[in-house]
Amino acid sequence: QTRNEMVGTEYSTKFSAWLSHGCLSPRFIFHRIQALEADMNGGNDSTYWVYFELLWRDYFRFCSLKYGDKIFHLHGPYGHSVYAGFNEKHFAWSH
Repeated sequence: QTRNEMVGTEYSTKFSAWLSHGCLSPRFIFHRIQALEADMNGGNDSTYWVYFELLWRDYFRFCSLKYGDKIFHLHGPYGHSVYAGFNEKHFAWSH
């Protein structure tokens, strides 16, 4: 079972809104997790996933700063077709 398949109130840090409004910083969370791991003599799966999600958050944040609203365009930030590399025979079943 992957983290993204988990449903329920206990499967989330609840940090999203706090981060998006600037009430919490990723740096603060990072340092608090490091302190927790030092107290526990190492990390665990939960702390790993919080680090992982903070990294993805930063990646998408920097992509949006670099490309602006192009990340929402049909052909993406590079202007490539979403079907690049496919040809019509791949879609023959739909006709």
